[in-house]
Amino acid sequence: MSTAKTAHGRGRRLRGAAAVLLGAAFLTACGASSGELVTSSDVIRIGVAHELSGWAAGYGTDSLRGIELAVEQVNAAGGVRGKQIELITHDTLSDPAKAMTMTTRLMMQERVVAVIGPTTSVSAEATKAVAGIHEVPLIFGSATQDSLTDNGSGTRPYVFRTCFSSSSQASAMATYARRNLGATNAAVFVDDRLTYTRELTASFRDAFVAAGGAVVAEEPFTPGATDYGELLSRLQGKQYEVIYLPGYPDEAGQIIRRAREQGISQPILGADAYESPALGNAAGALDNVHYTTHFTALDTANAQVQPFLDAYRTKYQAEPSSFSAQGYDTLNVVVRAIRRAEEVSGVLVGAAMADLGDFAGVTGSFGMPASHDPAKSVVVVSLRDGAVSGVERISA
Repeated sequence: MSTAKTAHGRGRRLRGAAAVLLGAAFLTACGASSGELVTSSDVIRIGVAHELSGWAAGYGTDSLRGIELAVEQVNAAGGVRGKQIELITHDTLSDPAKAMTMTTRLMMQERVVAVIGPTTSVSAEATKAVAGIHEVPLIFGSATQDSLTDNGSGTRPYVFRTCFSSSSQASAMATYARRNLGATNAAVFVDDRLTYTRELTASFRDAFVAAGGAVVAEEPFTPGATDYGELLSRLQGKQYEVIYLPGYPDEAGQIIRRAREQGISQPILGADAYESPALGNAAGALDNVHYTTHFTALDTANAQVQPFLDAYRTKYQAEPSSFSAQGYDTLNVVVRAIRRAEEVSGVLVGAAMADLGDFAGVTGSFGMPASHDPAKSVVVVSLRDGAVSGVERISA
């Protein structure tokens, strides 16, 4: 999958927040509820607002593949409540403002009963307020940013996720660094312009220190730099056993490459955004790199994994990524909520989502707590010489 990111794409990511403010005024003016009973036609519409082009297209495309496989299976088995699922998909162009526009269109014009939202936290952030305005559940399959489900005074009633949160995966990596790698001192790099990376860094630091470690350096970096040598030079004279570098794959890959060129051999630790060929494209050979993610095909203890792998490989002639698996589970969670809802409407499907019960999927088993942030175990993947050398699951 391609996640090549242009300078234009990076600029869009930052400008998106300003555009969202303008869009919010439009939403207020057009804020009629879209969550009423949906009874017409012989289909049930589910929306998808995903990054299918632009810098995050790899994530969105993989997730959509998992979603479409799940829809195919559900429809082949007779659908849900006697109706077939109709998937309405819109490309967000990897742009937060476009993500908000497409999510709004799905809820207001397409009359969907739920929307599976963007795969990246930066675009998900732009859409979170829309769900409450239109009373249609918005579900994130891989956007981990902690604040997505929280409105500052409590849980957003129509916003859910089926993945772990940033704080969960960062805490799991801190546990892994201390327990598996024996690290006592860590250096941390952070793109402090993004809430996603700030949350990861803060949670890793807090958990690492709580486990008896020390953070000896915490350095900000700017995406798009032509040379990260100066950033790495700030670590000279400091004693550390690991580097925590959460971020998107282009920048992280470039920093990894420069670190290895400078003779820095310590383990480099990352987060779920590392799950992309773009990381290796930017970094070159990935050695002694470890990252947190949502799914592993090596999970032989989960009886649902092999049937999913077989179906995915047959349909796409490709291997699923963690984003594919999350998309697959997320669609099935939505279907479960539709089955359990009193009637098929955004409001009642949202209520059923909040009362999901125990769900067993290919990414693990979980429920939907009051926070709308499932407690899920975290997979840590280790890379040596560009190949997976180990996989470990860290309990929530």
